[in-house]
Amino acid sequence: SSFVGYEPLYAPHINDAGLCAGCHTLITETADLSGVLTGGHFVEQATYHEWLNSSFNTDVDPDNGITCQGCHVPRIDDAIVISANYLFLTGRSPYGLHHFAGANTFMLQLLKDNIVDLGLTASPAQFDSTILLTNIQLQQKSLMLDVSMEDRTPDTAFIDVNLTNIAGHKFPSGYPSRRAFVQLDVLNDEGDTLFSSGGWNSAYEVNGHDADWEPHHDVITAEDQAQIYEQVMADVNGDKTTVLERAASLLKDNRLTPLGFSTSHPSYDTTLVVNVPVSDVDFNHDGLGVEGSGTDIVHYHVPMNGYMGPTHVHARFWYQTPPPRWMQEMFAYNS
Repeated sequence: SSFVGYEPLYAPHINDAGLCAGCHTLITETADLSGVLTGGHFVEQATYHEWLNSSFNTDVDPDNGITCQGCHVPRIDDAIVISANYLFLTGRSPYGLHHFAGANTFMLQLLKDNIVDLGLTASPAQFDSTILLTNIQLQQKSLMLDVSMEDRTPDTAFIDVNLTNIAGHKFPSGYPSRRAFVQLDVLNDEGDTLFSSGGWNSAYEVNGHDADWEPHHDVITAEDQAQIYEQVMADVNGDKTTVLERAASLLKDNRLTPLGFSTSHPSYDTTLVVNVPVSDVDFNHDGLGVEGSGTDIVHYHVPMNGYMGPTHVHARFWYQTPPPRWMQEMFAYNS
């Protein structure tokens, strides 16, 4: 304390998920196409509310719940000196590793590539470290994927892709540009593609994406259908928009819900599921129809056209921070 003029003290609220709520619950005011405020509001993100509406909520389950900090500021019991220069000081414990790893490697790489122009003080090595931690968060702590061939005839291969959200909030979460999508490729024994859904083109747009927005699919039967988990915003006229100040309502929110998520929870008004058809009975429901599974099964009915030889099925789940159509509308403006 003699160096900085204050005594660092332990405070329990630092490990409370509510500490994160102030920034990760953001409700914006809606403007019409002329920029005039309408008096309406739009939930830009409600990651904290998604956590409240989950089995991770420590208020509901103090023994098994996990706070935001439990994943993003992982705690260790080692004694850590909280200074970069005075290593002779007494270490403090417990300590939260300041990883703050989310999912946005795109922005981290953009910052790293422009350190000088942006006047940043972090080094390339420090950015690389955070990018690595972010990839670990994405690849190991966000989702479980399982693929099964349920049945097969000369006409059709019935393939299920089972997705389980293991994050403590929707996946994706945060700023509404973020989306994730399933790629499924079926190949014959020679490696030739028999069927492909959810790949992307040279502009990083998902193949088969509808002109406006891609609906949620329970069953996919054609290559021009792809399962994309995302928010799609609408303006005051009900038209799709990526301009946040114009956002007035949702055309779609089929993002994977967390374990324990319920449509009857008090925070559901800020964590809506939108335009997932009721016929998709396995979205956030287990095999017995119980809500809160945090899962979804995408059913692929793959045309085989008489082919009965060996097949190779590859399923991947991709995460994308800046979809190209968000970039297009943003770059239409200059300042």
